[in-house]
Amino acid sequence: MSIRSICDKVHCNVSAISYHFGSKEELYHSCLREEGQNVMAIINSVLTTPENKADFKAKLKLFLDQFFEHSYTNREAILIISKDVNSKSAMDSVQTIFNQIPEAITAFLKEAQNKGIIRKDLEVEFLCNYLTNPIFMQVLFAEVSKSFKQKDMADPQTRHDFVAQHIEILTTGIF
Repeated sequence: MSIRSICDKVHCNVSAISYHFGSKEELYHSCLREEGQNVMAIINSVLTTPENKADFKAKLKLFLDQFFEHSYTNREAILIISKDVNSKSAMDSVQTIFNQIPEAITAFLKEAQNKGIIRKDLEVEFLCNYLTNPIFMQVLFAEVSKSFKQKDMADPQTRHDFVAQHIEILTTGIF
């Protein structure tokens, strides 16, 4: 997509992009940085040190509800990132911006593990993937799911129900 077509869609002047961002690539990086900061704000506000299993489960559920809601509402960012996954320069940028997200989630899980809330024999890095990847898949394939007559993830209650069931299944195995 050209700078001109971007500006046409958002009703702004082409020179404004050049002035504020310098280039289309810098605009892209700025959008990714903002998306990463938004997700980190959710993590930092919700994933504080858990006190016990009930607190851990409640924080995890709240985080995944907010994360899913945010990801679905800002679905374009996820779609752009997934489209650019084969571009080395794009992926370098994505990794730089988004590495802190799994690190923060993993730190939360490690705290829970150190407190004896979740099993010690589990790899928290894998657990982080088990938590977040199903959300990404639901966001990425939301349109495909509709065509297969599956639950419509555009409905906030369906997303909430998905998270509740995901947490139940997951916590059954990790406690």
